[in-house]
Amino acid sequence: MSIIIGQKADSGYAIKGGLMNRMLAITLLFFLIFLNFSCSPKEKSAISIGDIRITAQEFQKASDRFAYQRTLTKEARKEFLEVFINRKLILREAENEGLDKDPQFLESVQAFWAQSLLKLILDKKIEELSLDISITEDGIESFYKANKDKFPDIEEAEAYDQIKMLIFKEKQRKVLDDWIDFLRKKTNIKIDYKLLDLE
Repeated sequence: MSIIIGQKADSGYAIKGGLMNRMLAITLLFFLIFLNFSCSPKEKSAISIGDIRITAQEFQKASDRFAYQRTLTKEARKEFLEVFINRKLILREAENEGLDKDPQFLESVQAFWAQSLLKLILDKKIEELSLDISITEDGIESFYKANKDKFPDIEEAEAYDQIKMLIFKEKQRKVLDDWIDFLRKKTNIKIDYKLLDLE
């Protein structure tokens, strides 16, 4: 398709016109796809607290976290629902008062985030690194002989599982320390002890 300027079609304009039409068609297609997704039915809210909408699935996740590894009865879930709503109301009020932007609060959030992330990576790494840990019968026997004073009146066979766990924990600590040393060696770390008043 060409674009007519005056009564005459220019080939340069024709090429540009064709490209523009294709781009317009592609843009329109993306818009329709986006519109389709945005208009798709969302999960129905099970709880409305003012302008806060909570689905049944979101409430279930909160309930599961609260219960941890227990199964709550219907009555206990109803009680938790009241606590859940109260918490949402209080949190919304805190936001309305601007407390969510308070530096002390943000510092607490950052500390909690860092602590949670630290636990997550350590748990993951310990699990990964522990796969290569092996404990031999000779190792258990040597440990028992070297630490016999820790097992008074207990034979090696009786202390076997305890010794195995102690060796495993020690090896876990060692592989984790080695991993942290590796991180330190591959990273350029500079410390100004004078500024830190550590000289």
